[in-house]
Amino acid sequence: MIKRAIGFIASVFKVTAAIVAAGAAAVFLYFLVMVVTMFDRGPCDDTHKSVMQMRSILQDELAGLYDRVMGLREKHAYEQLMRSGDAPIPDDLAYLKAMRISFGGPSDDVVITLTKCNVSVGINLFFTNGDYGPERIEINWHQPTPENPYWQESEVLWPK
Repeated sequence: MIKRAIGFIASVFKVTAAIVAAGAAAVFLYFLVMVVTMFDRGPCDDTHKSVMQMRSILQDELAGLYDRVMGLREKHAYEQLMRSGDAPIPDDLAYLKAMRISFGGPSDDVVITLTKCNVSVGINLFFTNGDYGPERIEINWHQPTPENPYWQESEVLWPK
């Protein structure tokens, strides 16, 4: 009887260990796929398609974009809107193909992350509210140099 109980407990342990191992493998695979697909593997410099797309937008369209994004600040203060999730990016801004829109307080600047190239660098739009300088939209990108592999460049898109 005791041998049977020990055998049963051993088989339950083996099944449990197999389930845990399968679960751990699934979690590892999920994170591996997420990391591989999360980052843009192309050059993240001024030739990137996101930079080129933003440069091609007309000044009056950029003015409208500025008004729309800054108009969202009060409603979404201290929030992030994401491509998917509980707080999605509004449909009328989908053409930006942004990963996220980050809001500070209701009178703070807004940052739109267009793409991430790795954990530390990406292509971002900065919407400056005009409290400490002119209202503007600025884009920045990763432009490594031999002296500094993390160097970033930027360009004011609006107003020009």
